[in-house]
Amino acid sequence: MTVHVTATLVRALALQVDLGLGDVNENIEEMADLCDALLNDDISIESLLESLTLPIVAFARTVRVRLDGLPGSRIPSEKVIKCLQKAAIRLPI
Repeated sequence: MTVHVTATLVRALALQVDLGLGDVNENIEEMADLCDALLNDDISIESLLESLTLPIVAFARTVRVRLDGLPGSRIPSEKVIKCLQKAAIRLPI
């Protein structure tokens, strides 16, 4: 899967969570998997900033909104937390 397709899928899942469609927690877990795949791609920093900033920010925003008390929110899984930590280290934003 290309970086752009994966990034688009992350943003689509973020929109689904925003709209409350489907299993929100499952969507966040899928976002973590996709973001982790993006972060593990061997691409340059310039490409990372260009291609990954929007999906990673969408992912982080989605997790934050869920933690801010939406009904059915729960503590993020270890997978979600590790992905956010990796993003914080890898992306200088």
